Amino acid sequence: MPGYGCEEPQLYGDTWDDAGAYILALKRELRICAGRLDAVIKWRRVVERKQ
Repeated sequence: MPGYGCEEPQLYGDTWDDAGAYILALKRELRICAGRLDAVIKWRRVVERKQ
């Protein structure tokens, strides 16, 4: 499904500030991805209960 993948941010630059910004972006994307996976797991449990 479009929009449900986990995006990996790109590292741009070569300074410590760039690395710090990349780490923050990576953490944000991991939280988003984990939330999506949790939603899919919850949905699957609901579907299983209805069968």
